[in-house]
Amino acid sequence: MHSTATLFAILAAVATVAHAADAPQPKVVGLPFTRTKKDVSQLPPLARREAVQLGLQNERWGYNVNVSVGTPPRSFQLHLDTGSSDTWLPDRLSNECKRTGCKYGVFEKKLSSTFEELSTRGEFETLYEDGAGVTGIYFSDTLNMGGLNITKLTMGLGINFTGTRMTPDTEGGIMGIGYEALEVSARKDPSNTYPNVPKQLLERGHISSLAYSLWLNDDDAKFGNILFGGVDTEKFQGDLISVPIVRSRDTGLYDRFTVALSGLAVTEKSGKKVYDQQDLTVPASLDSGSTITSLPDDLATRILHGVGAFNPENGNVWLVPCALGSQGASMKFSFGGTNGPTIAVPFEDLVIPFASLPNVAPQLKEPKKVPICKLGIDRAGNGPVILGDTFLRSAYVVYDLHKNIIALAPTKPYANDSHVEEITNLSIPGVTATAKGVDVASYSPPVNTSYTSALPTFEFGMAAQKEIYAVVGLATGQLPPQLPLQLIMSGFAIIVAGLFGGSLMVLW
Repeated sequence: MHSTATLFAILAAVATVAHAADAPQPKVVGLPFTRTKKDVSQLPPLARREAVQLGLQNERWGYNVNVSVGTPPRSFQLHLDTGSSDTWLPDRLSNECKRTGCKYGVFEKKLSSTFEELSTRGEFETLYEDGAGVTGIYFSDTLNMGGLNITKLTMGLGINFTGTRMTPDTEGGIMGIGYEALEVSARKDPSNTYPNVPKQLLERGHISSLAYSLWLNDDDAKFGNILFGGVDTEKFQGDLISVPIVRSRDTGLYDRFTVALSGLAVTEKSGKKVYDQQDLTVPASLDSGSTITSLPDDLATRILHGVGAFNPENGNVWLVPCALGSQGASMKFSFGGTNGPTIAVPFEDLVIPFASLPNVAPQLKEPKKVPICKLGIDRAGNGPVILGDTFLRSAYVVYDLHKNIIALAPTKPYANDSHVEEITNLSIPGVTATAKGVDVASYSPPVNTSYTSALPTFEFGMAAQKEIYAVVGLATGQLPPQLPLQLIMSGFAIIVAGLFGGSLMVLW
């Protein structure tokens, strides 16, 4: 026979469960990620470059969400891009799909009973900064993401693809999740916008605020996630700090996720700063669709010289010893001035191995792979300053399109725990401070096209280059003199094939 105390305990437990069941649940929809390998050379040409949780697959910068489109549904892997705002798919009859097969998804309008061409919107036409372009039509259809159907979503259908010699094969489409003001149609007429994916989720009541968070995980990881309308407080370290988004200088509108870069430092493993500038007023865009980080020419040149980078044929590939990534050094990016966040990016994430690196020619005494890698930093020139995936992997980022702020915190890589909280129009969970902000209106890009290879000036750069000396010494039977990387590599024929995931062939 149960005691009175036991009976009361049981009743209390039942009441607690009932109360929890009645409590309002955060508007969250989860989508497990899949680990489908996708080489970066097969990514679409990019411009630079209820919380709905989508899994992201990472194969050297490519972050792809699994969705389905049409009735009956057809599966797609779409490249997630915060630097654009349209969702578009490749058409089965397009010149690109005839050439490559578009193995990550191809749309055939006659096979979807819910397809509707939107002829009144005109032609879908987008041109990217690398010279590639896509033209086609607008249409509406059902898109399913994470088990959630978005009916009558406006999308583009790519029919004709143009490009340059360096444009990689497309192989798939894009899900652009930026401001509506950046939609293709809005660039011609600012009033000609439509509800894109984030706006549709808000209007249909699936999320409470026009905001989302992005966790790209570590460089070696095959997954990450995006939470529309939510923040996962287990995926970052410390507190989130918000920074105001900067309006477009040309239009006065909020169209890109641009914030004020107010400081940049390079720190060695010991904590010693070998470069430090904290009085910057640089507008920098956070863009998951860009593979590398483009900095103002003066800042980038100081860093490239510091690590002794070599630029073959004045292209946009910078070569460094792979050992540069194992020296424990990091770059620290500060935003928004006073009280703003700082994100440390280890050089380990900035040094990128080539997809294929053959052995030195067999006539050498000890054939070995020459440990040369790409550096994920470039000079912006006249173009925008962009913090791409080589930066974003080190940050947990909340994009709030309602309050026009970005919140940043150091990422927590390989985090298995999860605690998702809802973003509202009043607050972002985890944000404890707001940066004062920095005026970037007077910024003018310092363009400098000249660059001369020289010995590294940073101590960790010198240490990394010693590995090149050792390898060349083993290969030739004698230790070369201490020379810049460009001269160390003379006597080798260097061919960089396919800048996006291509290979480096080294022949003696």
